[in-house]
Amino acid sequence: MNASVYILYAISLICIVLGFFALLKQKTYINAETKEPTEVELPILGKMKTNYPTLIFLAMGIFLAAYVFNRSYTDTKKYNEWTISGRLVDTSRSIDNFSYGELKIIPKDVDDKVYANGVFEIKMQLEEGHEFEDEVENITYTNKNFSAYFQPSEEKKKKEKNDNSSILDKFTKRTRTYKPIVLNNF
Repeated sequence: MNASVYILYAISLICIVLGFFALLKQKTYINAETKEPTEVELPILGKMKTNYPTLIFLAMGIFLAAYVFNRSYTDTKKYNEWTISGRLVDTSRSIDNFSYGELKIIPKDVDDKVYANGVFEIKMQLEEGHEFEDEVENITYTNKNFSAYFQPSEEKKKKEKNDNSSILDKFTKRTRTYKPIVLNNF
């Protein structure tokens, strides 16, 4: 937390302490019409003979403390959407609809789709400065007869070394496109 947060906490604490002190030392005001002391009912504290400015001062301190607390502890991280795509290929040509299979990404905090033609797409939010390969350990596709498995970090390392065995075709700041991924028969 920065210094301004501590300063605002100090100001709100002073408002609250002075507000309570003023409530304890207040003068009782008489309603001009009824000639009775003015009373306000507060939750938890009950009925109080009050000085309205004191209550406003107290409420301002509580509101300021709550506001600063809320602002200082909210998630200020920035996230970017990543898109990962590729295509599954069945060399035996026995799969007519790839969408009946299951694409598993570990960890599983992603939106993934496999289309009937084998094209897959993964969308996920990653904290700014993080890369897809830092977050996803492996990707697996399975259906009743076939499967495919790869580790994105290993494929990126191969691509960076110009290793032609890499299935990573293209990569940009927030996208990855894979070459056709051949399925293995069980």
